[in-house]
Amino acid sequence: MTRKSIVGLTPLMLALAVAAYAGQSDVQKDKRDVKRDARDLRQDRRDARADQKDVAHDKADVKADRADLRDDREDGNKAEARKDAREVKSDERDVHKDQREEKRDHRDIKADKRDLRHDRKDLKHDRKNK
Repeated sequence: MTRKSIVGLTPLMLALAVAAYAGQSDVQKDKRDVKRDARDLRQDRRDARADQKDVAHDKADVKADRADLRDDREDGNKAEARKDAREVKSDERDVHKDQREEKRDHRDIKADKRDLRHDRKDLKHDRKNK
């Protein structure tokens, strides 16, 4: 081989080597993305279940506090009625807060499912073109 052909082939070989190495990096990155998104999805599902339990518990608290409020009003106990009214309002705020968190978790679940689907497609595509 002549010196010109070696000098001409060197950049070509380097370009091919860099492209092969870059493709390998994409596969590893996509694998990490899939694992991370799957972990996020599991965590968001766990959070949503916990929020559902919190909402149910808070609704039971509201129901009990309303019964106490009704009893105190019937008995004419104004001080206890005011205290129970504050507890009802506080528990209602907790219910609304937990419902918002549950809604946010369901949105996150949907986004994580979408991300996971896209990352799996990317990984499949990168493996095919490797």
